[in-house]
Amino acid sequence: MLGWPELTLLVASVYAALPPRERGEAVIVANNYGEAGTLELHGAQLGLPHVISTAGSMWFFGPGSGPARCACSGGLAR
Repeated sequence: MLGWPELTLLVASVYAALPPRERGEAVIVANNYGEAGTLELHGAQLGLPHVISTAGSMWFFGPGSGPARCACSGGLAR
């Protein structure tokens, strides 16, 4: 849980930097359940779109209803 608010802020800054049209067609792809959970929990307050992930039970939530023509990764570069 350490660093999760910072991760959310980082992803939100990338999302905010997208042109308006791409933001409207964007989804966030998380690499693991922890990233997906924090981005869902904290991201709503920052206006982030729904998070999709194949990790754990997130797979069952599916890709959402948007066009998803642009994807922002929730993963941090290592």
